[in-house]
Amino acid sequence: MEETSKVILGLRSGSSFSIPERHQIIREMLSSNCTKRQIWKKYTGQDEEHGHLLRWMRELGYSTEFSSRRITFGRNISL
Repeated sequence: MEETSKVILGLRSGSSFSIPERHQIIREMLSSNCTKRQIWKKYTGQDEEHGHLLRWMRELGYSTEFSSRRITFGRNISL
């Protein structure tokens, strides 16, 4: 069965999301160029996410290393 992304309708509090919904939200965050704040606002309407997404990632077994998404400016890599 092919898994498709679906929009979770309705603005809700962070604690009201089911485990599959939390996985979907985290996967969207990791696969997009959106910030945690942008993803949180999209699904809850709240400006501050207060570490919920990072907590969910830890609880659900995702890597919390974001080094691949960070851009380092001014670094000379041609030594």
